[in-house]
Amino acid sequence: MSQSDFRNRRGFLRSVAAIGAGLGVESVLRSTQKAVASTSELAGYASLEAPPTFNSGPAFERKSGLVAGKKPQPTAWFPVMQGATSQTQTQFRVCVESNRVFRYFVVDAGGGRKEISPRSRFGVPTSQMVIDHLYVDGLEPGGLYQLEISRGTSAEKRWFSTLSPRSRTGDPLRVALISCMNDRYEAEQADAWDSVADMTPELMIFNGDCCYVDQRADGSIEGMWNRHLQTRLMLDVFKWDRLVPILTTWDDHDTGENDGNSSNPRLAPAAQYFDAMFGSDPVDGLTVSNGRSYAFDTHGMRFLLLDGRSNLSPTQVFSTTDEAWILDQMRTSAGPIWLVNGTQFLGGYLMGAESVEKSAPAQLKRIMSEAAKLQVPLGLMSGDVHFSELMEIESQLLGYKSFEFTSSAIHSRTFPGQQFRSFNSRRVKSTSKNNFLGIEMTAVSPKRVDFEVASLGAKRSEFFRLKNQINR
Repeated sequence: MSQSDFRNRRGFLRSVAAIGAGLGVESVLRSTQKAVASTSELAGYASLEAPPTFNSGPAFERKSGLVAGKKPQPTAWFPVMQGATSQTQTQFRVCVESNRVFRYFVVDAGGGRKEISPRSRFGVPTSQMVIDHLYVDGLEPGGLYQLEISRGTSAEKRWFSTLSPRSRTGDPLRVALISCMNDRYEAEQADAWDSVADMTPELMIFNGDCCYVDQRADGSIEGMWNRHLQTRLMLDVFKWDRLVPILTTWDDHDTGENDGNSSNPRLAPAAQYFDAMFGSDPVDGLTVSNGRSYAFDTHGMRFLLLDGRSNLSPTQVFSTTDEAWILDQMRTSAGPIWLVNGTQFLGGYLMGAESVEKSAPAQLKRIMSEAAKLQVPLGLMSGDVHFSELMEIESQLLGYKSFEFTSSAIHSRTFPGQQFRSFNSRRVKSTSKNNFLGIEMTAVSPKRVDFEVASLGAKRSEFFRLKNQINR
């Protein structure tokens, strides 16, 4: 195998698959592990990749307050995404036929109905489907409502809530961290999203590869939009009868080019399509940068969802202006900070994979150096690598122990033990099974966040769990 075969993760995986067809995948993977993994990591291989154990109850003890903890069910027809939400505002992206007339209403607990006109509509001339963007304000904190989608004499209703008036420091928040949503895996996606519904999240973070625009497309610009529609129409999460607010950022497959960077000629239309499908207009607590990054404050914490693609080059991941914005958002946060990116931050160890550490070590050093000066703690969230792992960040880097949570892939290609192709001294837990991370987090104070994180898969399977804290 030539050195060029290892230039990126996908090339590596393709090579393993090709050789495995002739020699047996299991034997190839084991020989690769021996070449790149330490004895201590290999000792844990059998237990990490053994058949999963099954929970007898929910992912976390606390019941969600949304609709009395009712588990969402994929019983609806029109694909809908609830975007960034505050105590009094929310928004939706609704996928409907372009040649029909639709009306939208918000129904309150007393049965009162208020008609909502779309703030915008987006589609392409060659498609029969469009996205209507609805923005709703004047709602009650912690209110329970229904979104009614009406067409002629028929109507469909979806439950939704605003943020509770208690969404502040000291109140727990249940988050599902999800990436790599490949619609090629049509059969697998239903069980995967059923597992997400099981944990009744209060917030979902999609941190990249929300749509594999670059795969199975016809090569046209309009074809990129059709790939978004195909994914939106297929995935069960957009058919849930109870909606959950979703924050999103993109990664390479969303941009229409595998491992794409700022030189991607289709970056502009890809951004336009992604925003139409996944974008959120500002609500209370949401602040946007001059680029595509934004911050969202809730439950005493600040989430910075970062754009690691638009300005990716051999020397930087984030633009100069975005980096300055990141540092300013960190300095002004009143509580714990979570940096959210598509690719890993501390992934320089991983052979053939992208990361901030590998692409822009100087930029990462500046961000970490600034974080070390703050009076509030910082944690990291990432995806992309098609395995999930928890990294413990040594106290020498920030002045206190922290963690990076990597969540990948909920339903996309994986290979047993692929995380072991490179030794990672920071790794605490990992799995290459299809999974997502469920996180129960509480900002106990401005200087401390407690968390319990679980790697969850289809059919209530669980691959690892960790209960810990980041204490400044």
